[in-house]
Amino acid sequence: MVLDSFPTYIDVITVSSTRGSTTKLTHSFVVSIGELNPGETITITTVVKVNTTLTRTETQNNVVTMTYDVSKSITASVSYRAVYSTLPPTGDLPLNWRESTIKPTTLIPWIILIGSGLILLFLGVRSKIQNRKNAFWIISVGTLFVIVGFVIGMSVFGVVHPQQANQDEIISTVDGSVAQMQTSPSSLPRLPASAFSTPEAVVPIVTLPDYPIPTPQITVTLQPGDTGPDTSPVVRIAIPILSLDTEVKYVPYDGFSWLITGLRHEVAWMGNTSWPGLGGNTSLAGHVTVAGLGDGPFRHLDELPTGEFIILYTEKNMYTYNVRESLVTDDGDMSVTLTTVNPQITLITCVDWDQEAKTYLNRLVVIADLIRAEPITLGSIR
Repeated sequence: MVLDSFPTYIDVITVSSTRGSTTKLTHSFVVSIGELNPGETITITTVVKVNTTLTRTETQNNVVTMTYDVSKSITASVSYRAVYSTLPPTGDLPLNWRESTIKPTTLIPWIILIGSGLILLFLGVRSKIQNRKNAFWIISVGTLFVIVGFVIGMSVFGVVHPQQANQDEIISTVDGSVAQMQTSPSSLPRLPASAFSTPEAVVPIVTLPDYPIPTPQITVTLQPGDTGPDTSPVVRIAIPILSLDTEVKYVPYDGFSWLITGLRHEVAWMGNTSWPGLGGNTSLAGHVTVAGLGDGPFRHLDELPTGEFIILYTEKNMYTYNVRESLVTDDGDMSVTLTTVNPQITLITCVDWDQEAKTYLNRLVVIADLIRAEPITLGSIR
């Protein structure tokens, strides 16, 4: 009888044996082999998975025990390392960061002004018959209080001016034509990603370093005269329907996550994922919100429907992708960054703010397939 057990952060998925019966539990398994003849080989195969309860990288000894002759046993062990890794934490503030900044102390002056103004208006109307002169001044002061309170309320609650809310946004489509997109009065104000900057009030000011970009390994054998695939780095991303056009910068993977400290208006090209010109899965992460700033470049990524276009620019080519699907996964789901057979891009940002933990619990993932690649020519307008 063979017994093997694992820590609680490792789940046993399947167990199989070339002979005998198996019993699988959540974190362990038992295989009852029966009689084992001299020189006979029995192979036991188990598939395990690290679950989300792992909070740090740990090294463990996997000890397997075989019991025989009722009370006799022998053991064997092998060392393994469970690596804690996570998708980039691309969110610093709750999505409703404007509303979350409204504190009760901020509302007190507004309540006092509005309340005082309404009381004065009521008293002015009551005394109008008896003393018109006093009533005029009371009504005037009451009206002034209400107007000032209304103005303060607009600033406190972040009300958008109707003319600004209804203003048409002009965006460029993929084919170079011009289209108009009507902004909903209830939608949050959208600034172009190029206008984002970290306010000087945020101390210390951290900027994303210019990390060195590694040279990719090319497995294709080039023929005489071939120029080879495009191995130039990603420099820009554009999503026309979201009015997004911003810089892309390379960030390396340190074995646990991606070094996005200092990421602001840029979108991070995640190290250890593919170059667009080499096919496979090119993964990019962008902030949904930025501390001290507000909206990040992927603030409205959840509004990107299937069938829309995403454009990546390298130093040599322009790659156009078509959105296939969107999904929500936990921050430990590294499978979305794994290599793929077909060329695609994967966009990642944060969702599901937890007010108690002050963090985003999950990740929004948008996957898009490559539909064409074309060289960038001097003088072209895109």
